[in-house]
Amino acid sequence: MLPLLPPGTTWLMEIAYLVCNNADIISARSRHLYERAPFIEATMPQTGSTGEPIVQFDYILRQPPPRVLKTHLGLKFFERSIRKSGTKVLIPIRNPKDTLVSMYHFYQLVPTLGVFTASWDQFFEHLFVKKRLVFGDYFDFYEAWGRYRTENPDQVLFVRYEDMKRDISEAIRTVTRFLGKSLTEEQVASIKEHTTFESMKKNDNVCPAPEAPRELFFRKGQVGEWVNYFSKSQAEYVDRLVKERLEPLGLHVYD
Repeated sequence: MLPLLPPGTTWLMEIAYLVCNNADIISARSRHLYERAPFIEATMPQTGSTGEPIVQFDYILRQPPPRVLKTHLGLKFFERSIRKSGTKVLIPIRNPKDTLVSMYHFYQLVPTLGVFTASWDQFFEHLFVKKRLVFGDYFDFYEAWGRYRTENPDQVLFVRYEDMKRDISEAIRTVTRFLGKSLTEEQVASIKEHTTFESMKKNDNVCPAPEAPRELFFRKGQVGEWVNYFSKSQAEYVDRLVKERLEPLGLHVYD
């Protein structure tokens, strides 16, 4: 089961782990998210008895099912294996304008991305429009998974960030049904409390970027901040791509 692509990934990963593990909040608080939901293409922060970094796939294969995994890689890396295995895929999806604003601040924050110091306009034109973002193009990513979902509706669930903000309890129930699990309302309430923005912001075991201050990684968690950044032409450019590439696949990112 693969929660994919920021923003909202960390939030959805924590929910997915708890749904798959009977709302075991104690376990979630005692182990880092990277241990509980390994990031496939990242280096494990832990080291083995020899002092060498743990090989990621060796670590993953040693984990008992159900395995919750994270990746930012696109469908082409997994299509053959997930088609064969029937793996369930959870994908957070958010208004692309807010997503880009979040990515802009992420680029400014993380040293491994160069601590981007240029303007928002330069970020938009030279990284987004020219498809140079490190995790790939937003529209290429979601269009590919949207087409796969059309063929395999039982395997892929898109979870809207805005819906999670509006009613997180219902989002938890939706994820629970999709994964074929069962939770009591008390367990749903426990997960809700554990995964509030303020709770996550205080939790040392969920920040996925150890080189970035937790308080900055969990920045605002707001909807609609894009209006403070986008020019009219930039907004129209993104709106056109949404209409041409996402809406025909039933991916409605705007309310």
